Amino acid sequence: MNPATKLPLLNDKQYAWLKNLSMVVLPGIGTLYLTVATIWGLPKGDAVAGTCVALATFVGLFLKLAESSYDHSDAVNHVGAIQVNSSEDGTTYVLDIGETDPAVIDRSGKVLFDVQPGTGA
Repeated sequence: MNPATKLPLLNDKQYAWLKNLSMVVLPGIGTLYLTVATIWGLPKGDAVAGTCVALATFVGLFLKLAESSYDHSDAVNHVGAIQVNSSEDGTTYVLDIGETDPAVIDRSGKVLFDVQPGTGA
């Protein structure tokens, strides 16, 4: 591997697993325990639910850092720029893929375009 290669913090599988944990599993566990604790008089319902919310928030923060790491890594196929031009008649978008072969875009599945402000029309 090239030492100058920028790798993302997480791979796709890790990101998806942590996203599911923070958006579904932890809130679900907290809600379930708080509800059952209230009904059955179980201890520390608020503490357990609060801990689940805190963990979900922290994992979400970590995912945001991982997303930024991914966007700036070599794993993303930056293929060009979208220029946004606003005018009184409406907004136009100009797509510039530079030297990129359109077949590469077709095979990529995901690509990233940089957004550039337009010159106005």
